[in-house]
Amino acid sequence: MKRVFTGFILLTMVAILTVGCSVDKTLDQETAREDVTVNEVRTKEIEQIVMCQSRDLFGAGNLTPVSQGGLEGIYYLSNFYETLVNYEQGEIVPGLAEAWEVHGNEITFKLKEGVKFSDGADFNAAVVKKNIDMIPKLIGPIMVNAHPVLNKLKEVQIVDDYTVKLILTELYYGALQELTMVWPMGMMSPHAFTATGVSPLVDSQTLGTGPYQLDSFVKGQKYTFIRNEHYWGEQPAVKQFVVKIIPDVATRIMALRAGEIDIIVGANNITYDAFAEFAGEQNFTAKISDSIITTNAFLLNTTKMPFDDKNVRLAVQHAIDKEVICDRILYGIEEKADALLSPELPYCDVGLAPYRYDPAKAKELLAQAGWELPAGSDIREKAGQPLEAELLFKSGVGMFEDLALVIAGQLKTVGFEIKVTGVEGMSWFDRAVAGDFTVLLYDTFGIPWDPHVTINTMVSQSWNQAAQEGLSVKPAIEARIGELFTTMEDNKIQEHYDYILKTVHEEALYVPISYTKELVIFNNQVIKDYRFNGQPENVDVTGIVPNGGG
Repeated sequence: MKRVFTGFILLTMVAILTVGCSVDKTLDQETAREDVTVNEVRTKEIEQIVMCQSRDLFGAGNLTPVSQGGLEGIYYLSNFYETLVNYEQGEIVPGLAEAWEVHGNEITFKLKEGVKFSDGADFNAAVVKKNIDMIPKLIGPIMVNAHPVLNKLKEVQIVDDYTVKLILTELYYGALQELTMVWPMGMMSPHAFTATGVSPLVDSQTLGTGPYQLDSFVKGQKYTFIRNEHYWGEQPAVKQFVVKIIPDVATRIMALRAGEIDIIVGANNITYDAFAEFAGEQNFTAKISDSIITTNAFLLNTTKMPFDDKNVRLAVQHAIDKEVICDRILYGIEEKADALLSPELPYCDVGLAPYRYDPAKAKELLAQAGWELPAGSDIREKAGQPLEAELLFKSGVGMFEDLALVIAGQLKTVGFEIKVTGVEGMSWFDRAVAGDFTVLLYDTFGIPWDPHVTINTMVSQSWNQAAQEGLSVKPAIEARIGELFTTMEDNKIQEHYDYILKTVHEEALYVPISYTKELVIFNNQVIKDYRFNGQPENVDVTGIVPNGGG
């Protein structure tokens, strides 16, 4: 978990999937988790694994896919709830639907048979219709607009007991990938709903089809989960897992050393220096996911001085030494980023030429823009105005404060005066969406949301949209995005991504710093391995390979 999700992420979700006008997928396309077969994972069982989380899993809500208050709990939802389709290594693979066909604006799903929810209720087409009909009512109109597959949903038809058809108002190539998001697309038991909302049952139960279910909890302290005996697949190797709520990172690290917990999953729960320390210890394993999760970047507001001048923005690109940041500040855990969206993401390998670190070039560009260095000063001026800006970041998130201070220091070497301001999440969000910033430090949304979410935020109310308003090419970018989300042709989709990504790169308003991956530390006397799944930010207890029983 690179960052703590807040409800605003839902305001910008738009998803992507490359499909033709007719697509058929089957179970044959499911792929096993990297280097490990299901049988290998199941050869040994363990009675209990103890984990930890920094904040309460319920938050102000509950552990349901439609909760808007259980923001830490969303990382655990995939242990309890399943979606019709899943996201694995950039591909859509079967979930509760074993096959599907896309014909224009209609998607027909053939559902798995014999699946039951943890309360014993049957999974079938009627339940899918109930869920998809209820989701928009429960998450509200603003969030529905952020999920085009729901916003474009015209009707859910039951074809037979195990076949259901989604009819959209128009073509939407991103529908399937959006359906992989367990928050809010995870399927719940029919008993989880009332006629107008969710049942009180969900305040103490997880009524899904996944491998685990909630057993007991003390809110804000500890949650215990047990195997779902109705689970349709093979029972997982871990019989029971406990999540302790431990707000303080130092206390979490001590608990791991003392054997009070067995594993810490998620970069939000681990400091980089602690990760580096555990990586060298015999009894612990510190592991990094293969998949890139997000990009740490900062954004220059083109509507505000001095970044309304492209030469100033270009100067910033050349003034940042990303190698030093990644090696010395990020412990080599994060990779240097040369593009806002990793080339590993679909459609994002567009051949961008990186901006190289060249402080002399940065100074030359600033001088061309009229920013001169007065005698005896290390801050440039123009018409009596200092070259200054405020860098806004979310406090309490990962390495953001350290990054902000280093960036400010590097920019000072070429003549900037940067004020660093850290604010809590919602204040950051309010200012960012309103465009009330000159420099914004942030991270991208990650998989399976990107690249489509970041692109969509360039035309929806967000920091990306606000920062781009000063660009003369803004209307052309918006037109391309409009065409992107209404085409089904793969070559056209790639053509639009080429234009959009190359244009914003050339305009130099995004300064990517590093590509982040997910982290885990575990006691290797108890746990043999932890396998990240296709969405590494999700805590996947089935990915724990025990060293032995009890």
